[in-house]
Amino acid sequence: MVGNIQETLLGIGIVVQVIGVVVLINAPSIGWLLAYIVLYGAAYRAISPLGASIMAAHFGRRAYGSITAVQGIAITLCSGGGVFVAGWLYDTWGSYTVAFWMCSAVLGLAALGFFLTPQPEQRDM
Repeated sequence: MVGNIQETLLGIGIVVQVIGVVVLINAPSIGWLLAYIVLYGAAYRAISPLGASIMAAHFGRRAYGSITAVQGIAITLCSGGGVFVAGWLYDTWGSYTVAFWMCSAVLGLAALGFFLTPQPEQRDM
């Protein structure tokens, strides 16, 4: 379960991203689009330093670079492939709504996994 304040904030950031995508899907006006930009953008910018700090605390500073490199491969493949999947979904369904709902579902699963994952044992770095 989520333990310290940084981990709690990271989990909240992921949940705010989910809310932001749902706001985007249902945005009836420019005002709601601006709400999406603020919500998703703020959460996105908060997640990066929080994640880096938590990763260093859990796995040590020496492992940080290796973990970041492996994550980078997965992130790059998913980012590149996501464009094609979203395009295919648009061609199939006639809108990006399905792709956005899939994005919010994956973020929701990430938040759920984050909150349900047990804390590692504390160790000296």
